[in-house]
Formats: sequence, C-alpha cells, structure tokens
Amino acid sequence: MCFLGVDIGGTSVRSLVTDAGGRVLGYQRFARVSRRSLWQVLNDCLNAVLAESAVAHVEAAVIGAAGAGLSGGRDVCQSVDKAFRATGLSVVPQVVTDIEIAYWSAATSGDGSILVAGTGAIAGRFSEWRCVDRRDGSGWLLGDYGSGYWIGRKALRAATADLDGRGPSTAITRGVIEVLGLPGGCTVQDLIGVTKELRPADVASFARVVLSARNDKIASIIMAAAASELVTTVASIGAERVILAGGLLAPNASHCQQPNALRAMVEESLGGCKYASYPVVGACWAAGRARGIELDKVDLLNALEMRSDSRR
Repeated sequence: MCFLGVDIGGTSVRSLVTDAGGRVLGYQRFARVSRRSLWQVLNDCLNAVLAESAVAHVEAAVIGAAGAGLSGGRDVCQSVDKAFRATGLSVVPQVVTDIEIAYWSAATSGDGSILVAGTGAIAGRFSEWRCVDRRDGSGWLLGDYGSGYWIGRKALRAATADLDGRGPSTAITRGVIEVLGLPGGCTVQDLIGVTKELRPADVASFARVVLSARNDKIASIIMAAAASELVTTVASIGAERVILAGGLLAPNASHCQQPNALRAMVEESLGGCKYASYPVVGACWAAGRARGIELDKVDLLNALEMRSDSRR
C-alpha cells in the first residue's frame, strides 16, 4: 500500500511517495517556469517520483495547491486531472489548499493557526484538522499583505525613487540592478524597460534583495512593515499555536544564508513558532489517513531532511 502527496507552490512542484510504514520511496522537486503549463510540470514531477519509487499504483493521493481556493480551484483541478490521466494513475486525487497541507505537516494539534508567506500571504485557523477560517490570500492586486510580491514591489519602487532622485539612497538599488543585469549608471528608463513585463512571481523574487540588505534603513523599514502586516493577518484569525510556512519565513530566507530577520520580527510578536519545512509531508499524511493509516510525520520530515543534507 503506497501513498502520494503533492505540493504545488508558486515556484515549484514537489511530490512524495511513501509506503504504509512511512518509508520514503520517492521524492522529487520540479521548478515551475513560465513557458510550461502547470499540468506539464506536474506530469513531469509525477513521472519522476513514480519512476524513483518504482510503483505504478498508489492507494490514495492528496494534492495541496496554491490557488486551490474557491476562486481558482477549477483551473487547478483541471491541471491535476490532466496530469494524472497522462501519468496513468487511476486513483482520484483529493485537491486541497496549500495552507492545509502545510499545517498538517507540522502541527501536533488539530486546533491552531498557520501563517504562510511566499509569493503571496495567507493565514488560516484550524479546528480538528479542518481549516475553518482564513484571512488574506487575496492575490497580488487585492491583498497578500507582507508577501514576497508586496516586499518585491516596494523594493522596485525604492530603487526607482533612488535613481529618480526623489527618494533616499538605498542598498536595495544596487541589489535590484544586479538582479536585473543592468549596468552601473543605469537610469529609471532602463529600469522601466526591463520590469514592465514582470510576472507577480518575478516581482516577488526581489524580496530577497530586501532581506539581504543588512543595516540599510529603507530595507529595515520595508521588513518592519511587512512583519506588521503578516502579524495583523494571523492575529485577526486567532494567533494560537501558530505554524509558519513559505519561503519568506524559513529559518534562513530563500537565497539568503543569514538568519531571517523578517521571521525574527514576526516571532517577536507571536512568540516561538514551528516551521513547516516540507508541506508535502502533510499531503502524504492526509492520503494515509484517508485509508486509515497514520503515517509518522516526524519520521517523514527527518527522512527528507537527511536526503536534503546528503545532496548539498
């Protein structure tokens, strides 16, 4: 008896296959790139994990996806169905939100809250392992306060104001110019030319420039504001036994080897929080529970950490 869990994030797709004893049979991660559709990336990820695990059938499958809420669930489900058919899997997958699998992966109690900050930002409250309420997750246009996109946009605006002479000098400008591959001495017009077609995920990538700009006044102001927005979001839903998830709140922020200053600011308000390092474990755990099997999440997390360490 084998179980499949999948985590569809904004920048990557992760898949995990375990047996009923909680042994990791296969784990794969594929980046999402703009030229490929979700179902194609998901299909590649599924084929790879099934080949690695040497299984052709799984007893149950749970898919956690960013954008699987009511507003975008149909598109995600269509991509999942198409990928499963192309892979030849006969099981009917259960599609849930990314906050559900993230909470399930790290929580020791069915009652609590989660704060996720990556490209977007969202908080959820759980009762008996069910998500019963949520805040934000409104997308880059309407919300996602304190998210990667929110921070990245402020970074681009700070760099623009600096180059334009209407804002203060900031180390963010140098970081933005380097990421964009622009020459020294570039102008605001140069910046406009290379940023006007950026996707939300591209804008969110500039958050790492802010997180890396140590001892910079503007970066500190942006991070403090982002932390305040994130805390406000989770506090509005009930900040008890909060699980943190998403690249912005990792112990070491994405692409930054230093301790995560943004996370430290959030925890200063919330207290110590567990971090959901592998939400895909929550997906596999839920797949097992659907068939009456209680997989050991701690063992699965440790196994994935060991695999990650061995590949560094």
